Amino acid sequence: MGRYATRATLRYYCAQAGITLYSHRLDGVSYQYCAGGYVVNGYLGRSKSWSDLKYCMQQKLIFLLKYGSDYNPTIYNDGTVIEWHKEPHAILPLARPLIDNNGMKAHTLLPPECDEELQDCYNLLKP
Repeated sequence: MGRYATRATLRYYCAQAGITLYSHRLDGVSYQYCAGGYVVNGYLGRSKSWSDLKYCMQQKLIFLLKYGSDYNPTIYNDGTVIEWHKEPHAILPLARPLIDNNGMKAHTLLPPECDEELQDCYNLLKP
């Protein structure tokens, strides 16, 4: 999913849940997104650009809003770090993981319509 589609998907989930998306640059090397009780902080390393950092942070926030998952911080080889925390008033997850044709959970960053189509495809491929 490209940068534009990621931003559109993030805005869609925020609108669906009736929450506001906040984003701001904290200082010369860090950026922050807040939505639905989740705070995602990104710290720029040596080789990533601002747009790359924000794109990765948006993906992390979509995942948190959809699944409410508890993943550890993401650390890249160049020193870039994306970490997050959950506020006490965080929203409930907006979606459930898909079940693939092998019965395993599948997590996506896609909007709900695409999730439904992918789940239909998985259902057709079940043995």
